[in-house]
Amino acid sequence: MENTTPVTASKRISPHAIWFALPVTVFIGLVVAAGRTKPTPGVCSGIGWGCELSGSDAAAVAAILLALPAVCVLLAGHVVIALVQRVRRNADSSTPTQSDELC
Repeated sequence: MENTTPVTASKRISPHAIWFALPVTVFIGLVVAAGRTKPTPGVCSGIGWGCELSGSDAAAVAAILLALPAVCVLLAGHVVIALVQRVRRNADSSTPTQSDELC
């Protein structure tokens, strides 16, 4: 008889943690990179009248415009992960074990 031990939650990384960490890491990287971009002296900065946004200003505008959709996508991903886990848990509990088949 094989000695198999089930994988417990403490031995593996949660899919929720991975889903949360991936976009947060990308967001932090983009904000840091954009924040280091400063306008050159003498160049028009700002919005309108032919001016361009500097990297840090563009990051602020993007954060304002994309924060709500990003949070919605993040929450939708957590809902999908929870549903998949529930379906798998229900499927695992409904499959007969070897001891059930002998009875």
